[in-house]
Amino acid sequence: LISVACNLGFTTQGNFSRFFRDHVGVPPTLYREAARATA
Repeated sequence: LISVACNLGFTTQGNFSRFFRDHVGVPPTLYREAARATA
């Protein structure tokens, strides 16, 4: 997850997670788990 955050220009994983949660409605970890469950 940290590599994704850095590639998108976030300085910390926490900043990315907060942004993701605010825009998607769930934290990245839960989003990834849900995506795996439906794949």
